[in-house]
Amino acid sequence: MLENCCAGAKLKLDVAFKTSSFPFALQLLKTRQCMAVLPEMCERDLDKSFIKIQPPAFKKLERDIVLAWNPRLVAVRPSAREAIEFFMGKMRMCK
Repeated sequence: MLENCCAGAKLKLDVAFKTSSFPFALQLLKTRQCMAVLPEMCERDLDKSFIKIQPPAFKKLERDIVLAWNPRLVAVRPSAREAIEFFMGKMRMCK
């Protein structure tokens, strides 16, 4: 999706690293040897010397947060119900 998004915006994407772990990508960014595409929640781990750029074309990459679980989890671990209800309450507050 990122490659298509960049191509559509006529941005050249020169990928040096690919990882499925954004904490690892964040560590690469902190070396100051590369740029990274990261979720906004990573901003709290960066000092003010880092510059955030969000091209308008990247809006297509945004997605909603979804809380999902297997009902069997609650049957096996009844204490999970409390955690699920906590997060459901937090998500309602974000609307």
